[in-house]
Amino acid sequence: MKHLIRPFTLLLLSVSMILLSYSYTPPTTYWQQQGKTHNGILLTTEQIEKADIKLGQLQHHILSHEIPAQGKIELLPEKKATITTPVAGIITAIKTHYGKHVQKGEVLAHLTHPDIITIQKDYLISKSKLDYLEKEVSRHKKLYQNNISAQKKHQQIMASHFQEQAHYEALKIRLKTLGIPHSTLHPKNIKRFIAIKSPISGIITEINTNLMAHADINHILFEIYDPKGLYLQLMVFEKDIQYIHIGQKVIYYLANAQDAPWEATINHIGGKVEKKAKVIKVGARFTPNDHQLYPGMFVAARIYTQTKEVAAVPELALIKTREDTYLIYYTKDKDKKSDHKTFHFLPVEKGETQKGLTQIRLLKPLPPNAQLVIKGAYHIHSVHRNLQE
Repeated sequence: MKHLIRPFTLLLLSVSMILLSYSYTPPTTYWQQQGKTHNGILLTTEQIEKADIKLGQLQHHILSHEIPAQGKIELLPEKKATITTPVAGIITAIKTHYGKHVQKGEVLAHLTHPDIITIQKDYLISKSKLDYLEKEVSRHKKLYQNNISAQKKHQQIMASHFQEQAHYEALKIRLKTLGIPHSTLHPKNIKRFIAIKSPISGIITEINTNLMAHADINHILFEIYDPKGLYLQLMVFEKDIQYIHIGQKVIYYLANAQDAPWEATINHIGGKVEKKAKVIKVGARFTPNDHQLYPGMFVAARIYTQTKEVAAVPELALIKTREDTYLIYYTKDKDKKSDHKTFHFLPVEKGETQKGLTQIRLLKPLPPNAQLVIKGAYHIHSVHRNLQE
């Protein structure tokens, strides 16, 4: 019985080995020893397609040296306004709201006070009195020249005219401050209130009053800023300032949108070092864009100081080991009818990485017309490593 079981067992093992040999065909390799590395591996067209391996040419790209910086969105002082009243009074109307875009000269509120009426009355009285004194000056001048009027009387009239003219001009300036046109002012059109207007075009950011509230001349009623005055203020370390120049490109990221880069250009460099932080303020103007910016928003930025054209590949095309970095490339086999493609490993020196591209320096020549593996390099590397084991 034992003699019958042994042949049967051997038969089963033989059949199993045959079936396994047909179910899996591993990639074949050949080795060419170069120092510590093997530089060749064969894959079939089917294996390449299943692994989604993509090929491409070695290309040159423009990369820059980068200096990191932090900062925030700031506002030019001439593009921001705090609005107060030129005279104390009561707010009788509010014509705007938070976030509203207003134009220069647009009415924001109305304010009333008895002093507003008094100033207009005093101006009209002074104007009338000045007209009378001008006629008196002319009349006494003729009398004095003809020795009919005394010199003292003539001098008194001249002094009165001078004083009233100063009073008149002062009242005219006060009316201009209140926004009341003196040229059209008449006893029958004296205004009971004044209009508080916006001195610039921009966005209302603060309203610190309400209807029937008392407003003092030191009380800030509104705050407004012009978005055209926004700029990027960056803090650059003292050691890096030697590399910063006007006109350099800046890529910045908002704190609330770190996956969306935006561009700016340096247009001014601060004149002093901040003692505590040892940084220098650097300003940059924005490249036109459609995203919303507000004063005080924090940003992270990179300043591009030098640009150069270098050989660069996608970061995923590089194979990194403990000691070295490699590219994988393919050249056409001599046997054009072959279903296999031969891939080779090429040592390189890795440089800076920007926007998914890594600068490289070839440590050995790349054959003419060689195609690089730009996608799927780690698949080939894993096959290569498994076969070594």
